[in-house]
Amino acid sequence: MATQSKPIPSEMARVTPMLKARDLNETIEFYTKTLGFHVENQRNGEDSKPSWCAMRWDGAALMFYGADSLDQPPGPPSMTGVLYFNPRDVRALWEQLKERTKVEWPLEQMDYGMLEFAIRDCNGYILSFGQESKG
Repeated sequence: MATQSKPIPSEMARVTPMLKARDLNETIEFYTKTLGFHVENQRNGEDSKPSWCAMRWDGAALMFYGADSLDQPPGPPSMTGVLYFNPRDVRALWEQLKERTKVEWPLEQMDYGMLEFAIRDCNGYILSFGQESKG
């Protein structure tokens, strides 16, 4: 039986996924050059290669860590979900990205009221971009 609990007396400012990258240099290049993120912060390992970074694209924030610097959880990058972004103009973004990366599904009107498309990043993560639409 579930018990009622009191709400936590704090507000959540944001959530920032931290994802494993196969190659952090390649990941930084993909997210900055293909999508338009910028690196807000970065840590380098003893070999001067990036080991962690925080990136932002307007209201979207992601962190990545290199598989060669921290293999937790062990194994290749994986996720059973989708990172979902809400751009202001999904059609314009589709036109910019459709020829530049691997498309998972093209721009389409979904029956739940969203116009969306999805791509795969260089680590295999699915990135979906959606905007409310009337149909």
